[in-house]
Amino acid sequence: MGSRIPTIPQRVLGRDVWWWATGVGLDRVTAGSRLGRVLSHGDQVIGIGPRALARDHGVRLRPRARAASGRTVTFADGSAEQFDSVVWATGFTADHSYVTVPGVLDARGALRQTRGRTPSPGLYTLGHIWQHTRGSALLGWVKDDAAFIATKIAAPGPAQTSRAPQVARATERTDS
Repeated sequence: MGSRIPTIPQRVLGRDVWWWATGVGLDRVTAGSRLGRVLSHGDQVIGIGPRALARDHGVRLRPRARAASGRTVTFADGSAEQFDSVVWATGFTADHSYVTVPGVLDARGALRQTRGRTPSPGLYTLGHIWQHTRGSALLGWVKDDAAFIATKIAAPGPAQTSRAPQVARATERTDS
């Protein structure tokens, strides 16, 4: 197991946790607000955590895997075991190292953006956790960020001309 991540039940008092979060306004807390800065430093599993899954389904949890060779997996505690199959669940960490646009990444390699707008004109981002709110990475709320970004893309900026954007159109050719 990697580091412990807090677990929140999916259903609380008969309602989905996001019903409650929406009701108290947690879905609208912005990343730049005081509460958003506190909440965005950690994430949580919503639903059943790995320990409950292990208990309920007979899965044996092991320490973090450090190496694998052939059928042998070596763990952080120095133990090793042979397996016929391995499902290597690595978790999720954002990696923007493939972005090579100057000025878009900060010194730590994180994407520089404000509500999806990057410092590079015409380069936008969507769907990242805490992009603007906690809901930015969730299907039910990403539409809010998408709508905001769409208005910024559609609005003429200082570098844009009044000319309509050029769109390449494919035409179908039929030979008789």
